[in-house]
Amino acid sequence: MRCFRIGNKHSRSHSLTKQIIHPVASPARGNRDPFCPASRQPRPVVRRTAPVLDDAPKSTRDRLVKLEASIRIGGVLRKNAVIPDALFGLRFNDDEESYFMLEIDRGEMPVERYKNAQRTYFAKKMMTYYEANRQQRHVHDLGLPNFRVLTMTTTPERVERMLAALDGITEGRGSNMFLFADQVAFMASNPLELQWVSGKRERVRLTD
Repeated sequence: MRCFRIGNKHSRSHSLTKQIIHPVASPARGNRDPFCPASRQPRPVVRRTAPVLDDAPKSTRDRLVKLEASIRIGGVLRKNAVIPDALFGLRFNDDEESYFMLEIDRGEMPVERYKNAQRTYFAKKMMTYYEANRQQRHVHDLGLPNFRVLTMTTTPERVERMLAALDGITEGRGSNMFLFADQVAFMASNPLELQWVSGKRERVRLTD
């Protein structure tokens, strides 16, 4: 089983990014991973996004993965953009593909911002991802049929604050397009085996 990086915004990779997007050990031909059903064995993703990256000059490839969406802040509709730390995909034996945008949150920005909503804060990022998905910007701008947002953050308490912020964005519904993990849980497990916390507070794996 392998994960492959498709694109990211930085030339240098954070150590957590390396663990999730660089190749991990692959089982020998014919072997099955014990935590993944036989029909859901991931394979490298090489189509759809490859032309987006290959057609660009080398100097700009790492900046191509960007989503823009119109979001409402303080009653005013504004355009905002997000650039994930990485984009990677899994292809399964039934040729189904799942794509993931990775956000590495080091706890340096507020989850919510009450005094100046025009500045950067994590809930604003989530709102942009959420609206970009609703507006199908990933299809029109990146050629991706789907995506979910993985957030690696510092502590379980910060995960809870992010979930509460997501509740506010979705009027209490939550959203399964967001998956969260704290550093301790992430480092103790293979990213594909890890039980991520979804935006609906369910435990899921990337292969589910």
